[in-house]
Amino acid sequence: MMRIRPFVEGDLRAVLRVSEESLTEEYSPILFLEIREALPDAFLVAEVDGSVVGYICGYPLTAFEVRIAMFAVLPGYRGKGIGSALYAEFERVARKRGFRIMRLEVRTGNRRAVEFYRRRGFMVVKVLKGYYRNGDDAYVMVKTL
Repeated sequence: MMRIRPFVEGDLRAVLRVSEESLTEEYSPILFLEIREALPDAFLVAEVDGSVVGYICGYPLTAFEVRIAMFAVLPGYRGKGIGSALYAEFERVARKRGFRIMRLEVRTGNRRAVEFYRRRGFMVVKVLKGYYRNGDDAYVMVKTL
């Protein structure tokens, strides 16, 4: 059974594992804790049978705009609605907090993620050349809430 809940510090090791297995960039544990500090109720994890299998987190850019900083689901758990549930709860929290705009960056070559966001109302507003460490470009995608 899947459960979406707020991140707690004891989840850090599991979130790092999800990140390492799912994303190509490496992130410092301190970054995750700083993001949680900035917007604690919007740092969410997905648990299946008591194990963290995904997470989403973000932080405010302004009083009205929030950025999805990181979003990952373990490869073996993709396509099962976990990402959709995490995103839906993140959006619910963002709306409740009064954010009117959501923003994110996503690799231009990550077609699955780009389509995921498009289906939820995001639009590409800009391309960032060489945004990622390996030189990949990113789309900046924005959604009005």
